[in-house]
Amino acid sequence: SAVINAVIVIVAGAIYDRVVHFLNAYENHRTSEEYENALIVKIFVVQFINNFSSLFFIAQISLLMIIKKMRRITILVPLQHIPQ
Repeated sequence: SAVINAVIVIVAGAIYDRVVHFLNAYENHRTSEEYENALIVKIFVVQFINNFSSLFFIAQISLLMIIKKMRRITILVPLQHIPQ
């Protein structure tokens, strides 16, 4: 699954790079310096989200699994104290 994730990040990065360049050119900046600064910010934000989104996804799934396990424990522990 790590290889699949790496391929998805690379392909999405290439797509996002084209989109960022298109959007930045569409904004019609006054100077080339404004154009470059806006492009740098957009590329940084998009690449950060693209590269680290899988880690945030894994963290969310892990958190949900921990919460689910805690609910099971909360349900099972009181059942053990019921006299039979």
